[in-house]
Amino acid sequence: MSPNLQVRHFSALGSTCELIAVGASPAALERCEALVLDADARLTRFGRDSELSQLNAANGRPMPASPLLYGMLEAGLYAYEASGGLVNIAVLPALCAAGYDRPFRLGLSEPSSLTPPVTPALPEVLWLDPGSRTVALAPGAAVDLGGIAKGALADLLIAELGQDAVCKARAATAGTSASAMGRSWPWRTGAWPPAGPPAGAGARACITCWTRAPDSRCIPT
Repeated sequence: MSPNLQVRHFSALGSTCELIAVGASPAALERCEALVLDADARLTRFGRDSELSQLNAANGRPMPASPLLYGMLEAGLYAYEASGGLVNIAVLPALCAAGYDRPFRLGLSEPSSLTPPVTPALPEVLWLDPGSRTVALAPGAAVDLGGIAKGALADLLIAELGQDAVCKARAATAGTSASAMGRSWPWRTGAWPPAGPPAGAGARACITCWTRAPDSRCIPT
């Protein structure tokens, strides 16, 4: 192994994570691990005491948000607008109705309805006050940060490791994976086949997520 290559493995995001960096110190990877673990604890929807779960259970009541959660919700609104509504973190009720109401490693439960609930437009159910860093969801609404959090975490990892570092972070379980690579452009998220990103798609942090379907197709997640 190259003396400039640093590798670190740890459990987070419901799976095993791997950080690989060139030209970074072991201490930098320790800080990155701590960052991911903190984000995992705050942003998981499977822990009743997580900050995200408290927001989802607030039933319309405003609550103060940490800089991390507030930034992720801002990113969710940006992604909604930039994608014309195709990326919508308010999809959580529909995910739960489809059976994805527990960690993926435990398997899916039986769908609660054959007719999924309508996912509302995110700006209609998510309220952010930048002055007080207060957030609120409309009663009955709930959010799942999913790929938004992975993309933003990738950017934070690259920022921690330095502009010239190349980093790969991977969390894989039941055929699902995510990765990040550092270059020099602002982070963006996207879904590519396992063969890799398109030619010339270098980015400061790129996230690729896919799930292997029973018929061996690769489904972006």
